[in-house]
Amino acid sequence: MQRKWQIILGVAVIILLGGVIFAQAMQGLNVDAHRLERADVALSFSEDGKVIAREQRPVHALISSRIEEVEVEEGNRVKEGDVLALLDDGEQEHQLEAPVDGKVIKLNTETGSMAGPEKPLFVIFTPGEYEVETRVAVQDIHEVEIGMEVMLTLERRGKDREFSGEVISIAPHAEEDISPLGLEEERVRVTVLPDIPEDVHLAPGYGVEVKFITAEEKNALSVPHTAIFSFKDRDYVFKVEDGRASPRQVTTGLETRRETVITEGLEEGELVIMDPQREGLDEGTRVAPHIINEE
Repeated sequence: MQRKWQIILGVAVIILLGGVIFAQAMQGLNVDAHRLERADVALSFSEDGKVIAREQRPVHALISSRIEEVEVEEGNRVKEGDVLALLDDGEQEHQLEAPVDGKVIKLNTETGSMAGPEKPLFVIFTPGEYEVETRVAVQDIHEVEIGMEVMLTLERRGKDREFSGEVISIAPHAEEDISPLGLEEERVRVTVLPDIPEDVHLAPGYGVEVKFITAEEKNALSVPHTAIFSFKDRDYVFKVEDGRASPRQVTTGLETRRETVITEGLEEGELVIMDPQREGLDEGTRVAPHIINEE
């Protein structure tokens, strides 16, 4: 009797396992998938930039003299002709005046100190007239040209602010610079004229990211690099069709660091399997796609 129940129990386990295996087979192989959507795809690189005054006017004492009184502070706005400091050369007092309307951004003196023509006592700039200066690695500078549009990003608490700019000058030579990793490298100074929105406040010394877009395809379909595989010197992807993996030959276009534009072979809304090397995946394999870009 005990032997009979052991056989019945064994048969039940086999049936149960068979049912699980059958259910898994019907459900399909779990795969990550990407749903094709149209979007602008750009090839770009980014550098750190600094906001600088477009025009700065250094103010010097024309003769060696003693500073009797400093009349302004750093950050003060001044008008042309305003007195910046009183000087005494030992024979008479002189007034050092602002040469232009603007804002004092550097104050290199104090009451009682000595002044001379070799070093500016003040630096004045016109608020609102800014440029962005960045340095581009020599291996990338051939991608940059005068008149090229760039995207500038100012970090803000909560949400960054993005706006455009235009390359207005490229230095004719490279200079040695230190990378964030501490390595010496050659870089070329590039100056950008920003198109500053009304709600964006900039000042000299502010840091911004400068993105150079070197190639772009508008309203394009693209897939992650990993989705593409080669067969007989042609590019393919596995498309999900009627719940099964179906190979599809594709023609590729622009490639960025993460994605490749598909110019022929696929349509918007179709699902592409992200890892064609997935174990157990082959033509006709039933699949259960997990759509990554709809999470």
